[in-house]
Amino acid sequence: MKKSEVYLYGVAMVVASFMIVFLGGCGNTISGVGKDITQVGDKVTAWQNEKPTNKVVIEKEASK
Repeated sequence: MKKSEVYLYGVAMVVASFMIVFLGGCGNTISGVGKDITQVGDKVTAWQNEKPTNKVVIEKEASK
């Protein structure tokens, strides 16, 4: 093997190691974000299904 081939092999191993570590940690983050999105979706659904309450509207007298 040439010296450049050994260097490229070493760089490839380091890059692969970093990818394994970062992508492994990414799985937890993605599942956490997925849970957050699910919770927000549940809140929006509950808000949409609420029965409307009667609002009191006060009308201003028209100026003459």
